[in-house]
Amino acid sequence: MTRNAQEYIDRIINKEKQLVLNLKDQRLMGEMNLGDFTNLISIKADGNEFINLDWLFTLPESSQKKLKWLNIWGNKIENVDFSRLLNGFPNLESINLENNPLNGNNFESLNNQQFSQLVELVETKKLKINSWKGSFLLDLLKYTKRLKEENAQLKQQTQAQIQILPK
Repeated sequence: MTRNAQEYIDRIINKEKQLVLNLKDQRLMGEMNLGDFTNLISIKADGNEFINLDWLFTLPESSQKKLKWLNIWGNKIENVDFSRLLNGFPNLESINLENNPLNGNNFESLNNQQFSQLVELVETKKLKINSWKGSFLLDLLKYTKRLKEENAQLKQQTQAQIQILPK
């Protein structure tokens, strides 16, 4: 039986003093407002029924900058806006998204620096993602990164050629 995530959060006392928000294995679902958690450095939300990460962005900016560890293993998340995640949580050291039905959407919103950061996180196993196809996701990220770099080089070459053309 699933439980309402906001109702669960509302029962936590001293939210502003919490360093770790442990939601592990509570079968939580739905949206929740984390606006009172001002000092979090870790969120353990594995083993729930979350379908997105929108609730993360309700954290105050101070917590978004402090958050280092995020475990969302074993939920029902299909889409992750990695650009928003990396921009909003610049100090994340570990992200576990394994055992979620993730797809490869939203990669086009990443710039080259964010792609490189994402690939590095996966390579160093600080970002854990499984796609039920072995290294499929890592291979996809590397391929897409290479395509974006080649595209940027082509744009530079085209601009250089346009400047050479007689008027």
